[in-house]
Amino acid sequence: MSKISEQVTKIVDTDSTLRGASVIQRGSKGAQTVEIVDSSGNQITNFGQGANSSVGDGNVTVTSAGTAVQLSSTSIPCKRVIVHAVTGHIVVGGSDVFYDASYRKGRWIAKTQEGIFLVNNVNLLYADAAKDGTLISYYYEN
Repeated sequence: MSKISEQVTKIVDTDSTLRGASVIQRGSKGAQTVEIVDSSGNQITNFGQGANSSVGDGNVTVTSAGTAVQLSSTSIPCKRVIVHAVTGHIVVGGSDVFYDASYRKGRWIAKTQEGIFLVNNVNLLYADAAKDGTLISYYYEN
């Protein structure tokens, strides 16, 4: 009877962003164990996002098209933000986001549609719109 060799593969999550991992084994050289560990060497067994500790929402109006507005001027820690273009087309991005008929900088969202942004603070997001007075709503989870 031959002995089955075992290979151990460790995947290290150094910054707590790992959502899952896969290892492909080719051939029949033996069993393979996969351990996913944090930066301290502790095995990670739960990959679910888990429950949110807080949720919230808000809205902002682009008063002057061509001038970006910050979604929140205060710090609101989060895991993700869902931005909804309520009354017109918008672009969302960093502080240099810009919407113009001939040029857009940022992620474009059509009127009545939404976009999901994986950021760690609502105040990182800015929006601009095609028309003055465009209403934007947002929902965040932490």
